[in-house]
Amino acid sequence: MSKARFHFEIFWPKFDDYLDMVSAAWTRPAHPCPITRLDIMLRKLVRELQRWSATKIGGIREQLLMARELVLQLDRAQETRQLPEHVGELRRRMKMRCLGLSSLERTMARQRSRVRQLSEGDANTAYFHLIARGRKRRNYIPALTVDGHVVTEHEGMESTLHTHFSGVFGTAPERAIRLSSIITSKIQDLFNV
Repeated sequence: MSKARFHFEIFWPKFDDYLDMVSAAWTRPAHPCPITRLDIMLRKLVRELQRWSATKIGGIREQLLMARELVLQLDRAQETRQLPEHVGELRRRMKMRCLGLSSLERTMARQRSRVRQLSEGDANTAYFHLIARGRKRRNYIPALTVDGHVVTEHEGMESTLHTHFSGVFGTAPERAIRLSSIITSKIQDLFNV
């Protein structure tokens, strides 16, 4: 079983104690080789970040499930009786916590999907073409059914669509007064004064 890869979460620097933890973890070991020294420092930083994340943030999904369950239980209790003020405050805090945790979960999912798309897309142009073909396939109209008849040829679909939307939108009626004639007469009146 391989060890899980390290993932830096983009929201970590927003926590107050993040910089203190990084500076404490980023200590210089006594090693003569600078490359080995850097490797040791980075490995230590990764371990400390993972430990800090586990204690500070923990399992976001589990926290979110617990907060939602607590809000649900409090909502059920509120339906049958009036909750005390301190319980109502707890419910409001848990709802805010749910919103914050949901936002963190979305941020992490968005970041991971970008990383996945970049890594798979960069290394594999076939992945890019697969995505592009999928988009083209979704935008393609293979056939139209009109009055029980299936039209598949491009020219037939074009004329069918033109006929349909001409009937829907109609044609522009002829106007007795044209805007260009009004503007022309106003301009002539301005200069003939």
